[in-house]
Amino acid sequence: MRQAPTKIKNIYYEHYIGKEKEFLELLFYIQMNNNIDEVISAIDQLKAIRLDYVSTERILFLCEQSLPNEGHSMQHDDITKQAEDNMMAYAALFNQLEEVTSS
Repeated sequence: MRQAPTKIKNIYYEHYIGKEKEFLELLFYIQMNNNIDEVISAIDQLKAIRLDYVSTERILFLCEQSLPNEGHSMQHDDITKQAEDNMMAYAALFNQLEEVTSS
């Protein structure tokens, strides 16, 4: 703990004394996602609710909510492709393929 950055020390001393297992889980999350500032922001949000409301589970939940939803954009691309395929099928059905492909 002596060599840890000041931000990490402050988190530990303010919220995790006696909860070392949870703190290790939080450290692992910070290391994997390189997001100490987001974690500190989540802690501040939780402290605004209630000082003793800070927990690893709640911090991770708030951090995950702020991450961009990459799966959502992929789903949008799938829907767009399906819609385009449907338009092509309808155009072919009505022999108007030239109009669809030129737009």
